[in-house]
This record gives sequence, C-alpha cells and structure tokens, in this order.
Amino acid sequence: MDAGNHHPPHPFPLRRVIEKLDSQSAHLDNLFEFANSPRLRPALLYNLTVTNLPSQSCSVSLPTSSGKWESILRAENMLDSDKRSEAGQKLSLIGKKNCPIHCECKLVQFFSPPHGPEWVPPFSYIGVSKLSCGACRIWMEAYNELGGQQFYTKGSHGAWYWPWGMPTMEASLNEAVVEKNP
Repeated sequence: MDAGNHHPPHPFPLRRVIEKLDSQSAHLDNLFEFANSPRLRPALLYNLTVTNLPSQSCSVSLPTSSGKWESILRAENMLDSDKRSEAGQKLSLIGKKNCPIHCECKLVQFFSPPHGPEWVPPFSYIGVSKLSCGACRIWMEAYNELGGQQFYTKGSHGAWYWPWGMPTMEASLNEAVVEKNP
C-alpha cells in the first residue's frame, strides 16, 4: 500500500457478481416462458433479421443573443435575476445544435412507415435498458394519440435531457407534441 494512501484497495464485489449470475437464470426463465406461451409462440415462426438503425439527429436553432435568453429565463422564472445575465451569455454561444434522436423514438419512426407484404408488425412494447426521458414520453404519447399502432416503454423518469432531437414524422404529430407541452 502506498504510504500516502490510507484507503484499502477496493474489495472484490462478490455480492454484485452473485446478483448478476442470479439474474441470468431469471432472463433464461423469461425466454423459456416466451417460447412456451401459446400467444407469443407464433413470433418465433418468422425469420428474424436485425437492422442497425443509422444514427439520426435534427438541427435546432437557438437564440443567439444573451438578451433573448434572459427574457426566456425571466418568462420561465428560471434562475435568480443576477444569474440570468451570465447564463444568457453562455447560452447565446450555442447557436445551432445537432440534437440526437433517442433510440425509442427512432424505433417508432422506423416501424411507422408501411413496409412490404411480408412485414410482420412489431410488438407494441419497446424494450429499452433505462426509463424513457420526459421528452420521449411526450413524443410517444402524441404519436399514440394519432391512432394506428401504439408503442410503449416501461415508463419515464420525467427528466429532460439536452440535447434531444424530435424525429421528423408527419406534421400532425409535431402539432400534437406542441399541444401536449405548450
């Protein structure tokens, strides 16, 4: 041990390793249940293909003057008045930003257009490793309100992450998103 370092080295995370190993059997149980489910078994009869969706982003233009940002921050009652000027100056430097489209929105966009005659509609549930952000939740709710196939994730934590890009879809979806979040 280093003479200047009084902390013991990190112990082997045995508990974490055992929990991970135990969760593997739960995942296998889920796969076996899927394979033996009369309702889900037909999904295993199709030839599956894996498609890598290209990374997508949309360009967002933001105000480029600190005065405009200060008025936005004031209108939204954000920050103390003495911090608004400093924040406005920093935000005005952003200008145009390329914003990535989150994976669950990309999947909905991919599954939305009509496909060929062999197309098998996907499951409505989109499995993502984390809860969806607030913007993705609002976008997906607006999409579902248009009718047609519905899509869901396991939920949303409600937090908003910048940068977030809205997928380009039909104009009525953009209007529905704006109505949900005025």
